[in-house]
Amino acid sequence: MWAGLIQALGPMIISFKGPIFFASEDENQFFGWLYSLPEYKDVRGRGTTLDLELAHPVSTDSVRQLLIVFRRWHVDPTPLVHLRSPETDSFVLWDTSLWEASSGPNNSFKPKPLRRSA
Repeated sequence: MWAGLIQALGPMIISFKGPIFFASEDENQFFGWLYSLPEYKDVRGRGTTLDLELAHPVSTDSVRQLLIVFRRWHVDPTPLVHLRSPETDSFVLWDTSLWEASSGPNNSFKPKPLRRSA
């Protein structure tokens, strides 16, 4: 099934390929963020696909939060494109990775390569 938006008369379902988690806390943070959305109704897994059920309408702030969650956990944001509107079109994360957006001219953070200590 195509990962995207399924709309009916009831809630909105956004289907997407779930992220890879490296620790249980990583997974808890991801799902905790989804659960915190005011429009959150449910999330169900089908293999590696997650179906996120949201109430209509989805607020501008929740669209922003979803973009951040998707980008932070390296989830393809394409299934969110149906939420793009004139009110949300200016969000830099539609077309830019989280890393690119955070490493602009005012951000001096540069990641250092991890090395094993001797």
